[in-house]
Amino acid sequence: MLDLRIKEPGAGTDYILTNHQRNGAWNGQRRLVMDREARIRWRAVRAAADNIGVATVGWSSRSGTFTIGGGWPPPADGKGRPQQLELYGSTVRYDTLPFIPDVEQRAFHHEARELDDGRLLALTEPEVVKPEGGTFRGFGAVIVDPTTDAVDFDWSSQRAFDEGHLPSGSGDAYHANWADVHDDAGQLVMLSSICALGWTVAIEVPSGDWRWAFGRDGDFDLVDTKGKPLPDDEYPMCQHGLQFRGDRLLVYDNGKQRALERGFSRAVEYQLDETTMTATKLWDWTEPDWWEENLGGVDYTTVGVLVAMAHIESGTPSPGDHTTFVEIDPTTGEKLWEVQYTEIIDMAYRAHALDPCDIFANAKYCPTVRERLVELAPILGP
Repeated sequence: MLDLRIKEPGAGTDYILTNHQRNGAWNGQRRLVMDREARIRWRAVRAAADNIGVATVGWSSRSGTFTIGGGWPPPADGKGRPQQLELYGSTVRYDTLPFIPDVEQRAFHHEARELDDGRLLALTEPEVVKPEGGTFRGFGAVIVDPTTDAVDFDWSSQRAFDEGHLPSGSGDAYHANWADVHDDAGQLVMLSSICALGWTVAIEVPSGDWRWAFGRDGDFDLVDTKGKPLPDDEYPMCQHGLQFRGDRLLVYDNGKQRALERGFSRAVEYQLDETTMTATKLWDWTEPDWWEENLGGVDYTTVGVLVAMAHIESGTPSPGDHTTFVEIDPTTGEKLWEVQYTEIIDMAYRAHALDPCDIFANAKYCPTVRERLVELAPILGP
């Protein structure tokens, strides 16, 4: 199932969390943790009746749980709501079902995660009503606090549309596919990826006030590292599985955004200056045969950047390719590590780097525990 193709001496030691499912099989999704030898260290499968397709999955050492949710296509019955699962098996530790209003009438779309403060965030897909009549699919977000069961944030793009921040459209006009919340000097801000517009947008929490949009026709001017203006095609063209750290936005850029097409995918990092409203493209990475219009993600590792080059054989401009996970050095562009799913019908959505000591705190998998046991050996005895 996993083929280790590259492992350089400088590769990271992080374990990799991802999901696995067969092309077009929306249920029966597996969660996998692999080590850097491409060995599966942990896996779990949920029953098909309780599962959702192409869901996000994340691990939190804070709560000691996996958070799952989202899904595509998004079922309008609440199945994509955030849930926290135990490490072993698929026992649900916490379910937001009783606490989100009208949960069984909601479509949860792509994203569910545990935030740094322990609350659970999920994207939803509410209808947006046009002033002239008619509707289209928008996006929303809900935040639930597991300690109080309170819904602290319940936002819909209807507000941003009414205020003129978002354009009108039809069908799945925005296709939000990622969200996270960060603390900006005491103000919580939700960032969300709007694939159909090529935008990443910022919305203040809990007020719901619009802050900015980054992307073509958005609020930021785009320059290179020398301050030279860059053309519009250097903005993302649809994006998935982003990461935001400080003022750095790390993007998986698919390279196709409806009528726009770059013809290749890439990982790219921008620095966002909210004072001057200038975005600086810091670097990008691609390779000649990489073009996937759907799914994917990026994450920081201890030594570089992890890129989940997702592949859907039934919907790709690169038939015959494989879902591939690579770790790159963004400074040199060198591949430090590469693993592929062995069959072209194997697909994933995103991947995350995990500290082995956070998820498997034992001597076999965690070097610090092993080293400590060696230190204590004279005391512990045989």
